[in-house]
Amino acid sequence: MGFNKQQLALLEHNVLSTVYLERIYEKCKTQRPVLLEVLERILETKFEFEEIRQYAGLANLFSHLPQREAFILSDTCGNVDGSTGNPLSNVMFGKHESIIEYHPIPVAFQNGTSKLLLVQYDPKKIRSIGKIPERLESSLTFIKTGIIPMHPYAHKIINEGQLSPTSDNCLETFTLLSKRSLVPLMNDYQIKTSLPAQITSEIRTIDWIVARDVIHSSNIVSQLAQKQLLPEKLWVLLTQYMSQANNDDRTTFLIRDGLQDAVSNSAQKGIPKEFSPITACSLTTRNILTPGKTLMESMIEFGFDGMDLFKEISRAMIHSQLDLIRLGWIPDSHTQNVIYLFDFKRKKFAGILQRDAESEKLQLAKLELLGIQVPLANDINPKLLRNLVDGDKKLITLYLHHTIYMKHIVPMANLLHEKYSIDATILCEYVQQCLVEWKQKNADYNIEQDIDLSDRFYDRNLACKTLNIGEPPHYRLIQNHPLLPKHFD
Repeated sequence: MGFNKQQLALLEHNVLSTVYLERIYEKCKTQRPVLLEVLERILETKFEFEEIRQYAGLANLFSHLPQREAFILSDTCGNVDGSTGNPLSNVMFGKHESIIEYHPIPVAFQNGTSKLLLVQYDPKKIRSIGKIPERLESSLTFIKTGIIPMHPYAHKIINEGQLSPTSDNCLETFTLLSKRSLVPLMNDYQIKTSLPAQITSEIRTIDWIVARDVIHSSNIVSQLAQKQLLPEKLWVLLTQYMSQANNDDRTTFLIRDGLQDAVSNSAQKGIPKEFSPITACSLTTRNILTPGKTLMESMIEFGFDGMDLFKEISRAMIHSQLDLIRLGWIPDSHTQNVIYLFDFKRKKFAGILQRDAESEKLQLAKLELLGIQVPLANDINPKLLRNLVDGDKKLITLYLHHTIYMKHIVPMANLLHEKYSIDATILCEYVQQCLVEWKQKNADYNIEQDIDLSDRFYDRNLACKTLNIGEPPHYRLIQNHPLLPKHFD
């Protein structure tokens, strides 16, 4: 087929990693993940594993969990299949084959938690931006002494090339879906670490300039929230501190706010206590808690209306993203970065939590018109600021179609059609109507300056992107796509 050596190596590595995860999935048909034991100790309760496997059992478990534990359980155990919409499934490549051991599925199944190293550096050789939130100062006092929280795989790689500080101390953490973000055992904030390995198509070290952009974006989102300009029922977790040792991107880390710090149009921080946060992709992908049954199926058994879930989530995702495009802040809202909020008492979808305030694009001129104080253009990565003409209009349409339609909406539609025999035409017509409805309600704004509103669907192939086949951004146009309206009358 013409693959080069590097592409063949990635494919072979991917096959071995996938087989490794599939074996764990098979074991979970008869064994329970150790993570459940960890949560039992924290909550001082007992989860009857056989009850979780019963009719509506998994949804019933989530209905009783505190917010933090509901998020952790869905994020660590909820996705065996990797990036939604990637034909290569679990793409996690490193210099050492052991990299797959840091995937959240084996961590949750075998150990429950993982160790985040605390590595001592010379404080004079550490630089930082931002401020540790006051609520977290007592938990993060070690940072002021020159200690860098470091992913163990990053420490291994750094040690191979040079003499690196050793680590006698560590934090016990939960490994989240991104593989490089971790939550301390008894807290709710996240530490995002550099991971010098390829996940999907990129090496996941945290470039200092890119990290600085995250702080800028968080400041912008904070102002949007203060001015009550964010979409309704949208909450966002901000990143307010970053640090690095020895000017080495492999040591960069970020501190991301916890659930109780999420910002929205409300003056009160945090997501409402009655809402349960569940990572978006965990709704429809295979999990290691109930192999053979998705969480969405369990929720329907519990009393949620499947069609209502589809409608409410589809509408919320399409409308909120178009609202944000109009504002000038375009986040990366793929199904790993978005957390759905559910009210299990009312059995309703309740809102969206954006896991971070990072940006796919920033439109400074739009934001300034809204009274948002923005950084100077030369202080931001040029990639985020290219004018929305030609190439960027194409990229934003590609983002909307691939990230929102293909990753959030299509998996739910497939499940409803295949499991419950709901007519696919009805599902497609509703999605079409969501776009028509938004355009009609925003008649004062020309959204066509930002996205292509023809019936051409921008379909991305992540396998080509991962294997570096063809020209970026690795997409094709599909005419007369059933999810897109042919007219807006």
